[in-house]
Amino acid sequence: GGGWGIGTYREKVSEMISHNLNLNVVAYEQTDIGNDNGAVQYHLLDPQWNAHDGSHYTFPPIYAVGEPDKEAKPGYRDQYYPYYNLILDSYVIISKPGGGTLNDSIASGVPVVFLEPFGEHEAQNAKLWKDLGFGIDYDEWKKSGFSAERIDALRHNLIEAKKNLKTLDQKYYETP
Repeated sequence: GGGWGIGTYREKVSEMISHNLNLNVVAYEQTDIGNDNGAVQYHLLDPQWNAHDGSHYTFPPIYAVGEPDKEAKPGYRDQYYPYYNLILDSYVIISKPGGGTLNDSIASGVPVVFLEPFGEHEAQNAKLWKDLGFGIDYDEWKKSGFSAERIDALRHNLIEAKKNLKTLDQKYYETP
């Protein structure tokens, strides 16, 4: 998914299923949940969620959905972005190249397969990630036969790059 329901991910699901890929799909509405013969685990954002609960800002709850005709069940819930658990458990993120996606990618060490960008800023995000060796365009990955080796190489690049990242504390407050 990506971009709070914006993007072309819905059109790609059946194509990936036909190549025996198992997917976690973030659905934004009940109508996004399709009949996938069990190859997809859907996760639905709580439609009643409000960003401010009266005392502080919250991330949207997300629910693992058993079957399209069954009630959503509580799923991943932590103090941080609950959706992040899905990323940590994923082999690759398949999304449009928004800034949040790149942050999730570098933080988790999970590479990105890019769907079509929305706007020049997202096209530049994808270009940067591809230039760094952290991501690949969906069509290129598809041409490779959805190669696991291509994703493994991107994951390796991310893990190596993370070893050299500094926190703001380390970058700006180091003592010489």
